[in-house]
Amino acid sequence: MNKILRGKSTPAVLLLFLFLSGCAGLQSQKAAPTPVILPTNSPTAAASATLTVEPTLTAEAATAAPTLTSAIENTATPTAISLAKPASLSGNITFTTKSKKTFMTVIELRQGDSFKLIGSAKTDFNGKYTLSAIQPGNYGLWVLFNTRPLIPTGCRDVLLPSSDWSLGLEYLGDLSLTVPGNSLQKLMLISKNINDASLQVKGFYAVMPNVEITSGTDKTLDLNFICW
Repeated sequence: MNKILRGKSTPAVLLLFLFLSGCAGLQSQKAAPTPVILPTNSPTAAASATLTVEPTLTAEAATAAPTLTSAIENTATPTAISLAKPASLSGNITFTTKSKKTFMTVIELRQGDSFKLIGSAKTDFNGKYTLSAIQPGNYGLWVLFNTRPLIPTGCRDVLLPSSDWSLGLEYLGDLSLTVPGNSLQKLMLISKNINDASLQVKGFYAVMPNVEITSGTDKTLDLNFICW
């Protein structure tokens, strides 16, 4: 048979051989099939999400009554503030000999300890004086006898109204002092016994201490000295 194929059918056999060889080569050269990944039905992982927890009311919390706290506690009841009102002091000053005579002079209201002048007033022809706009407190009332060491005309001495009074001296330079005693003669003697050339007396006084002035009142105080 080989001979027949070689002798009479050589071209046809050759073509068949080449065809079969080509088919085999093509089959061997085919690339392996590329696998195809089919989508699956499993869900794709989502981006990380924030977990929100809704608040839950328990039965106890739901039924609890809210507590109210007062913003203002222990509020003190306002009290009325008492404001001091100015007061006044007035009266008449007289001398008593056989009869009462008008004493025209100067009245001064001073602080009790420092003798600081608070106010002053002159008596009129009837011996009347008035001090106004006085703040409440305790004061000393200074009554001027004379600016010189002289006894009033018609008197050998002048006596003070009571033992509660004292004698006062005022010097130049706003220096003042009080001394116990009850007569103008004694005050003049004390001033002479103070041997200090730098002290010059400018006023001889009778001093009534502890004059109480009450808020908003019009106090009346008459004063009578004894011409002896």
